[in-house]
Amino acid sequence: MTDPKRTQLINLGAEQLADTLLELHDMYPAVSDIVERLLATPDENIKRYKAKLASLKRSRKFISWQESGDFTQQLRQLLIDLEKSVKEPCAGVELVGRFFETDASIFNRCDDSNGEVGEVFCFSATNLFISFANHCANKQPIAELVIKLNEDDGYGVRDSLFKRASEYLPEATLRAMIDTLWTKTNLTTNNYQLDNWLRAIQLLAKQLGDAPLFEKARLKNTPPSVAAWFDIARVYLECGEPHIALIKFQQIPEMESFMLKDRQQLLFDIYHQLGDIEAQTKTAWQIFNAQYTQATLTQLLDCIGQDQRDTVINDVCNSIAQSSPLSYQDAAFLSAVDRFDELEYYLLQRSEQLNGDLYTQLLPLADALEKRGKLLASCLIYRALLDSILARALSKYYQYGVKYLKKLDQLAPSVTDWQTWQTHEIYLVTLQELHKRKSAFWSKY
Repeated sequence: MTDPKRTQLINLGAEQLADTLLELHDMYPAVSDIVERLLATPDENIKRYKAKLASLKRSRKFISWQESGDFTQQLRQLLIDLEKSVKEPCAGVELVGRFFETDASIFNRCDDSNGEVGEVFCFSATNLFISFANHCANKQPIAELVIKLNEDDGYGVRDSLFKRASEYLPEATLRAMIDTLWTKTNLTTNNYQLDNWLRAIQLLAKQLGDAPLFEKARLKNTPPSVAAWFDIARVYLECGEPHIALIKFQQIPEMESFMLKDRQQLLFDIYHQLGDIEAQTKTAWQIFNAQYTQATLTQLLDCIGQDQRDTVINDVCNSIAQSSPLSYQDAAFLSAVDRFDELEYYLLQRSEQLNGDLYTQLLPLADALEKRGKLLASCLIYRALLDSILARALSKYYQYGVKYLKKLDQLAPSVTDWQTWQTHEIYLVTLQELHKRKSAFWSKY
């Protein structure tokens, strides 16, 4: 379907659109860059691309977190310009490779706390590299370039080319890469570089579905460990060899606690592929009893039958009610399975344990309780949240505290029985007395 706005713009005529673009050209650097690309020849745009890469390498200007979003867009636009300008795919591969070579100069002067700049390398640049590489008949130079780039992968973004190598290289080339990498592992005396090459072999082995090769590389420079046997067992499972996966998994001592949750899930998946229903069910119970969640419940019921749902939940509710410490995970489970009477009782009995600092766990519970008419419990959660903010005395959070107090003002009239807790009126008077000097808070209320 034709975009009506596009049709309207076309109807404005070339002259008016040109004038508008020139006006924007003078106002916004990003638009200026696009206009320059539109007016330049492909060869000129390639020169502009190279010049910008050189500028990125030379620059020492620090990019703050607040500026990183705009900087990310500049990097993406640079790759878009390259994509639209390159006529020879193999040249495009080499030019994207040059983009990866700017990583150190970029990350050394950029606050990438939100990971957006890293994503440009791992996704945008990698996707463009793959797109060009798929149109190149001669794959060997591409493989050599990927290995060369990963000789210096100090920021962990260049190995994205290894992670997706099977998308643009045939098996024969991948096998040749592995031979080259093995040679490099035998020649290097640098442990960091050795680990780098071994990790690359592992990535390629997984893509080839070659579990023995993965195992060889995984154990090459490290003593057998829980993590190593876990990784090896998982790859054998992914390669459709659950019997061998179980043998490798059993190299891990049963009493070992490291990675226990992940190991239990992997063992469940192994038994599932083996078709061992009894062992799978036993493991499902272990996983569920270790962590009550909607996901672990669903997994268990898939083994024992959906008709057991109420029985299982009733037993869990009894178990949760008998535990003394407040568990936000257990509370979240009661909410997830719509046991709000039990949730309300559970929280009221442990109200003194509510930690208002943990707002990410508490807010969903308060909202769910409010919607089910459990207003007393909801109010106690909002009180905990508010008390935490005022106790910390950080004015930047006062806006949230005011929001919670207004929520209490809204809910309180509908609470018919405050039981042993202060009424809202008394709570508010006490709050005003305790925090009367926090004028920054009360001015927002």
